[in-house]
Order: sequence, then C-alpha cells, then structure tokens
Amino acid sequence: MKAEKQINVLTAQVDELLSLLERHPSPDIDPLRSRIEDTLDAAKRALKPSVPARLGQYAVSLDHYVTGYPRLGFLTGMLLGGAIVYFARLGRPNG
Repeated sequence: MKAEKQINVLTAQVDELLSLLERHPSPDIDPLRSRIEDTLDAAKRALKPSVPARLGQYAVSLDHYVTGYPRLGFLTGMLLGGAIVYFARLGRPNG
C-alpha cells in the first residue's frame, strides 16, 4: 500500500507540473510536455492490474473463503443459486 500511495503522490505532482507547463506555452517545452504525458500514461497503464489478474485474485479469495468456512460457503452458494433461479423465473413470461 505504501508504494501505491507514493505512486499516487508522484502522479499528482507530475500532473501539477504539467498544468504549470501549460500556462507557459513555448516551442521548446511542448515536446518535453508531450513526453512527460506519454510516460505518465504508460506508467498508469502498467500499474493498473489486468482483468485476468483481478479475476484470479477474486478466485483465490473465494477459494480461501470456501476452504476456510465450508458450511458457510455451501450455504452462500445455495442462496446465490436460489436467487439466480428466482430472478430467471421472474424474467420468463407466464405460460
């Protein structure tokens, strides 16, 4: 968490620097500003976890939940399955 907080602080400071550079347009500064924006965007994309990685984290946490509390996991699964069936029946036309 500490590293993430430091990255967020650094990102905020770089954004502030970019806003200061926008106030003073100059042909010499424009390429530098573009490079900084591109680098910041690439860093933000690299730090953002991908969808498969997030799904893997959710699967691991669910696995720990079910193996740690098997009865509660079974009960939760039954309630969730019942809710899915109930809502599927609501959406079906009567006939």
